[in-house]
Amino acid sequence: MSERPVSETGNLIRSGFLDIEKTKELLNTLKISTPREVLLEELSQVANPDEALLLLVRILEKNNKEFEKTIEDESIRFRLLKVLGSSSGLGEFLINHPEDIEVLSKDTSINLAFSKEELTNRFILALKNGRANLVREYKKFLLSLAARDLCSNWPLKEVAQELSDAADAILESSLQKILSENENNKFELSIIAMGKAGGQELNYVSDVD
Repeated sequence: MSERPVSETGNLIRSGFLDIEKTKELLNTLKISTPREVLLEELSQVANPDEALLLLVRILEKNNKEFEKTIEDESIRFRLLKVLGSSSGLGEFLINHPEDIEVLSKDTSINLAFSKEELTNRFILALKNGRANLVREYKKFLLSLAARDLCSNWPLKEVAQELSDAADAILESSLQKILSENENNKFELSIIAMGKAGGQELNYVSDVD
């Protein structure tokens, strides 16, 4: 007895999609070289395929040719989809900065942990070009860490440690900038630390304002 062919709807359900009609609509708008069946197989392995596909489409709407070329690489595309299926915040970041997909193309950035000293130096350098640039550099760090966490099964304790080190590095770089702009050290400064600050237990959505 021959098997009945699986319908497109059936394939999407098996891939983990919930909003089938919306998924079909989004897939029809995609203009990438990756075959649909390959993309669906990759999306079936992420936490939230619906969200990952929606964010991917929104990023591609920016028509960034470098982004489109970069995700032709299977390993980079898979890292991207894993992140998009787990973090809408990082997806929104890439919508605004699609060129920062290059973070996921660097094996060193997703396979090696950053020390607190490295992060501090990195953020100090970023802050020289303004607060917005510091925020962007922090998001790029989160992007690389999330990819490492999701694709390399990085130990939870080490992920939490690195997130906490990054928060410390943000504060240290900001403090150094304040000191450099106030050589007489006459200024008022207040740092409000709440929740798990100092306990090396921060997470991806912990605010570092």
